Amino acid sequence: MKLKLSLLFFIAASCQSDPVDIISEEINAQETKDDSNEVKGNADEQKNSSETNNEIISGQISLKLSQKAGNERSFYLSLPKNYTQNERHKLVLVFAGTDSKGFEMKEYIGDGWSSGLDGIEAQMPKTIFVYPDPKWRYFSGWNGTYGGWLLGPNEHPAKGMEDLYFVDELIDWLIEKYNIDQDRIFATGHSWGGDMTCVVGCFLGNRFRAIAPVAANKPYWFNSNSATSDCKGSPAVWTFYGLDDDYFADRQSEKGQFGKEQNDFGFQKTIVIPAMKL
Repeated sequence: MKLKLSLLFFIAASCQSDPVDIISEEINAQETKDDSNEVKGNADEQKNSSETNNEIISGQISLKLSQKAGNERSFYLSLPKNYTQNERHKLVLVFAGTDSKGFEMKEYIGDGWSSGLDGIEAQMPKTIFVYPDPKWRYFSGWNGTYGGWLLGPNEHPAKGMEDLYFVDELIDWLIEKYNIDQDRIFATGHSWGGDMTCVVGCFLGNRFRAIAPVAANKPYWFNSNSATSDCKGSPAVWTFYGLDDDYFADRQSEKGQFGKEQNDFGFQKTIVIPAMKL
């Protein structure tokens, strides 16, 4: 999109100061979330639930959420050095690609995929990074089992709301547990994770200041009955692709087609604004 850029790949968005809306009226009608969510830390932080709920934890975490959010879900959480509850922090969610887990995305994007490059964690101080784990599911339309994301209400075979509920409840839990600036929540992801980034930017867009999908597919998850009116909020969007990405070579009529389609959809939902400090 024709937007000025700031930092590594995030761009500015209008601040959302109003109370956050939930995904839809259907979600508003869901049963009240359990305030005593059960949490399990990684091997370095093995504590019983009562201890864990009272302490700041990081690493691989399992969290018991509502049935609609998939019950027990997991993610990798990375805190900045010298994290303190006395200071507000940005939050970045990083969604994994096909058959990948959150920790792999931390190694790939968070830490940097090359010894000569810093990952985004080193370039975004005072930021909490969360790498959610997708579920492995059987997708009948693709005739196979894959680790990937359900992409909202519209598109078969990845149709489903469970992962949107997961992200919504995960953000709630993170805000309750850590000192997070709710006006500075961001999302990015690669491949199928880029698809999920677009989906949360639409259906949970009022929770995000900006999103940056990387090498996502064309926006098929907004097909069917979807319209821009289905989207919430106005997060800034920067979509990008490598023009020589061989995965898309036989799926586009011209180089950059998917990026252009994402760009066109994004411009229906966003206003071009100058970059501001994130």
